[in-house]
Formats: sequence, structure tokens, C-alpha cells
Amino acid sequence: MKVEVLIAPEYVEPVAEIKTNQLTSTIEKAVELLEKEDFGGKIPIYQGKEIILIEKSSIQLVRTEVGKVIVYDAKGEWYETKTPLVDFEKLLGENFIRISKSTIVNLSAVQSVKASFSGTLDILLENGQEDVISRKYKADFKKKLGV
Repeated sequence: MKVEVLIAPEYVEPVAEIKTNQLTSTIEKAVELLEKEDFGGKIPIYQGKEIILIEKSSIQLVRTEVGKVIVYDAKGEWYETKTPLVDFEKLLGENFIRISKSTIVNLSAVQSVKASFSGTLDILLENGQEDVISRKYKADFKKKLGV
């Protein structure tokens, strides 16, 4: 696929134009990505029939608990949402990392990490929550921290 980017002072708002002979799933995904709202650093949390906007930086942990996805913030408050964990991985960005099959954490919220006897790592977040970095995700976590 050929991609062109034109930067010029006369463009006040970005415009994306896709020219193709057929609509494919890849193009549909690109359109969906380009059309996504920018909520000014906030993440929409779909809680029942309500949408709550939470500052991305205040999210400390997103975890699946008994089949439900729970978002915990810096104040220790939590929000149950129907948004799948895999979607949060895409929404949250670079400062967040998966530490187990069921948990994503904000690296900025990590207060301490210590080794466990079973080869896992125990993690403590600024809001007092504790979790375990599984062996499967331990190497990625250490690499992201630069240790």
C-alpha cells in the first residue's frame, strides 16, 4: 500500500483520503482508527449504559476478575466495564504493560517490584494494590523498565 503524508500550513485539521478499488478489512480498520475520537488523554469506560471518561494517566491497573474487566484508578476507585482487556491494551499505549494473562499495569504507577520464590515478581502500585508479574511476562516487563 502506498502512503503519502502532506504537511502544509493551509491544513487546519488533518484530512485522510484513501483511494482503492475495493473495501478490505484492513482498510476498514484503518478508517476506524482514523475516525476514533481524541478525548484529550482520557479513555472512555463503558459502564453499563453510561460512558465515563477517565484520565489515562490516572489508570493504575486493568484486570479481568471473574469474567469482568475492572479498571482501578490512582484514588483506589474501580470501574467495571464491558470493554475487553485486549482493547485496553490498544487504547492505553506505551506506558502500560501486560503483567499476566489477566492484568495490565501503568508503569508510572509502579512503586516497587520484588522477586518471589516461584520465579514470579510481586508488584506494588502507588494506590496500594498488589499483583503478580507472571513468569511469561517477566522478561518483557524487565525490558520495558530497562533492567
